[in-house]
Amino acid sequence: MPADLMEQMARARFVNVGLRTAIQAYYGQIDLAIHAEPVTPDLDAAMRRTFEVTGLPYPEGTFFLSGFGHLLAGYDAGYYGYLWANVIGDDMFSRFSSEGVLSPVVGTDYRREILEPNGSRDADDLLRAFLGREPTNAEFLRLRGMG
Repeated sequence: MPADLMEQMARARFVNVGLRTAIQAYYGQIDLAIHAEPVTPDLDAAMRRTFEVTGLPYPEGTFFLSGFGHLLAGYDAGYYGYLWANVIGDDMFSRFSSEGVLSPVVGTDYRREILEPNGSRDADDLLRAFLGREPTNAEFLRLRGMG
């Protein structure tokens, strides 16, 4: 493969990453607006308000919710979990990548702090115990060329 083509491909790896992340944030926001607010919102107003997270102009003449089956499939204000799982997973993997993917110390800590308790303690506490610090979104952003 020519070197210039490889360089172009490497530079293009972050194309639309921010947009994809913003759209996922929108999906989570609209899900929360519909399921987590105390009163049923005006759907058009909720879609406009939550779409602002994308930084794009609102797509006039559309009704996105008519085709977003996740909202009626039992997520009930939980769609944000997709994006949040990526943030947590990337943060956890940062420990493996910095200390060694095959490190017996990291593997043992993962087993003892995450797998063995298996929900017997709050997930945030398990995460802090494994990381040895407060979780952050720094690795998530770095891996997507945004940090």
